[in-house]
Amino acid sequence: MGARSSFVDLTAMLIALVALAIIIVPQYLRIKNNAHLATIRSDLRSLVSAEESYYSDYRTYTTALPPAQYVPSPGVTYQVEAADATGWRASASSRSLVRSHRKVTSCHVAVGSAVHDGETEADPTCP
Repeated sequence: MGARSSFVDLTAMLIALVALAIIIVPQYLRIKNNAHLATIRSDLRSLVSAEESYYSDYRTYTTALPPAQYVPSPGVTYQVEAADATGWRASASSRSLVRSHRKVTSCHVAVGSAVHDGETEADPTCP
């Protein structure tokens, strides 16, 4: 009787742990993704400042900022997709983003003539 009781107790404990994992893991991944998205947004805000600094020196924006002016956070990659004297557009992503129900894989920002309808200039968005 003692061995059977221990088996039932162990099974009940395993079921409880699995139930907790089912609840906790998605929450953990959501929180982790939100932290990575916050880092990407922060990096894009820093990129806006770096591009404006470059513009004040050269009167044009650039697709290739010198490393002395801008370095993204570890794990974050960015690309300035278009830049000229009237505006620029960039996107950034993180290897650490976990695909979730939102499927957010990158964020973007635009300034000047590169701003599309419905976007706010110099405001990083993660659709």
